[in-house]
Order: sequence, then C-alpha cells, then structure tokens
Amino acid sequence: MHEATAAKRTYLDQFPAFRGTDPEEVRNDLSRAYGAQILDSHLDADGFRAIGNHVQLQSVGLSYCSFGAPVQVHFPAANFVRQQFQLRGYGATAIGNKKVAVKPDQSCVISEQTDVVVDFCQSFEQLVLRVDAHTLQRKLTALIGSKPASPLQFESSANLNDRNVENLRQLTLHFANLLSATRVGLPRLVMEELQQSIVMAFICCNRHNFSQLLDEEPKESAPWQVKRVEDYIEARWSSPITIEKLTTITNTSARSIFKAFKNSREYTPMEFAKQVRLKHARAMFLLPQSNTAVSGVALACGFSNLGHFAKDYRQALGEFPSVTLSRGRRVNPL
Repeated sequence: MHEATAAKRTYLDQFPAFRGTDPEEVRNDLSRAYGAQILDSHLDADGFRAIGNHVQLQSVGLSYCSFGAPVQVHFPAANFVRQQFQLRGYGATAIGNKKVAVKPDQSCVISEQTDVVVDFCQSFEQLVLRVDAHTLQRKLTALIGSKPASPLQFESSANLNDRNVENLRQLTLHFANLLSATRVGLPRLVMEELQQSIVMAFICCNRHNFSQLLDEEPKESAPWQVKRVEDYIEARWSSPITIEKLTTITNTSARSIFKAFKNSREYTPMEFAKQVRLKHARAMFLLPQSNTAVSGVALACGFSNLGHFAKDYRQALGEFPSVTLSRGRRVNPL
C-alpha cells in the first residue's frame, strides 16, 4: 500500500485488532482476532497491508477490515449475526453454495452459526455489523408478543436500494463515526439506545423467517396502556428505554403499543421520549453550570447527532439550543 494510502484514517482506528505487512503475522492476527483463516491470497503482492479494527459492545459489534491485495478468508460460525457493508471496492461472500456480492448497492447478511468464505478484491474495504443472536431473539419476542419457535434465519442478500436497508447502513456508519470520534466514553443512555436502534432496524429492515409476522397488522393496545408508557417515559427519561420494558409494563407486544400510539397520539413512544428529553435539555440550558455546553447537554439527554438535536430543538421549542443557553447565562450568571 502506498504511504499516502497507508496513512489514511479508517473507521474505528481507536480500536485496532491487527495491523501488518508480514504474511505470517497477519495469519496469526486474523486467527487471534476472529478465529479466521486465510485460504488463498496474494500476501506477497505489492501494497499488501492488513488493517483490522474491532469494537465489541454489549449487544453490537463493529469491525473494519481491508488488505490492499486479493485475499480469501474463512470466517467460522458464531453466535451472532453479521451484515457486511461495502465502503470501497468489491467483495463476495460464499455461504454454502451461494455467493453474495458485497458492493455499493448490496450487503450480505450472515445468520448465526454460519461459516463463510469472503473474497476481498485488492481495494475492498468493509464495515461489518455484528449483532448478538440472543438479543435479536429477545427483541423479536417483544415485537411479536411471543417467543419464536425457531432461530432467526436471514435472507443472505440485502438490497441497499431499499430505503429501510440503507437507513440501517447509515445508522451503522453513524455509530462507527461516533465511536471513532469520541475520546471519552459516551453516556450510557446514548450507547444503549443506539444499540437498541441498530438491533431493531436489523430485525425490521432485513428479511428473515419471521418477517411475515412483522408485516401483519398487530392488535391495538388499550388507552391505559398508552398512558402507562407515557408515564413510564416521563419518570425515567434519563435512562435507556427498551421495548422489552414497555411490553412488560403493558403486558402486550411492542407492535401493538406502536400501533396504539400512532392511532391515538400520531407519534411513536420514542418520539414522545424525544419531546420529553428536549424539554429537559431546555431546563439545563436555562440553569447552566460553568461547563454547560450544547454538545454535552445533547449527549446527556440521549441525542447522539448534534445536527439533528439542534434541528429537533428548534422545531419543538422555537429557537436553537445555543440561543437558549446564551439566555440562560445572561439570566443566571455564575
């Protein structure tokens, strides 16, 4: 790899899994990091340089990988589901006798306990989303209101021209960028709700053996169940909100709750939570501390995207957060 290219910033650089230009070291590093084995390669090719980054969170993992030369790698079966997103170049993943191209308009989804062989072209770079299989099962149970009779099995090809799949890709890239840019730990509220958003999107955006159940019209919850969810969110706005908890306090499926909110409130539970959190952010701006900053308040209130926070804040409260903070400093000088 040319020096200028080798020095470029990659996703998740703060979480290196392996680096190397020595073929034997790369083989050992791949085995250690992923249990993977190089089957066929041009490890002696001009420009070969392996780069792998990985971060593992509670229910979601993210991996970046590139080699700078054609490489074929066997990845063993695992107790998580994977989705490959192309960043540059082209790749292909063999699942049994089926080969799925990983390219700008298509990603590959690998179900749990499935081993694969990935062909990296010389310029192929990928970001891989890993989701814990047990977490997916729990979310699916909460969505449909009963425990699935069998494990989730995903269709291996996901079309990125589908807006929902593309939204999942954008959410994954946002999370990777956020983790890459943050030098201090993100608040628990942001970390857990972002992971939940990714898991939910993974189930709802990719096709699988229970997609038909998710496509069916759910039963509607009673008005008291909607009010109970709102009261719960009001009381616990600063804590992560999970669909499992919402189903527990209402004794119904998450899809039924979502439908009831749409019909009676014209917004979702998380949109309600956003409005509650925006009001608390406003209160923090009006009574600022010496170190109060828009970005810090946004994160403390569960907003990971500062641009979206400013837009939502202005739409809900009629001014930008910086204006409210300036007024708070004038009215309540330290």
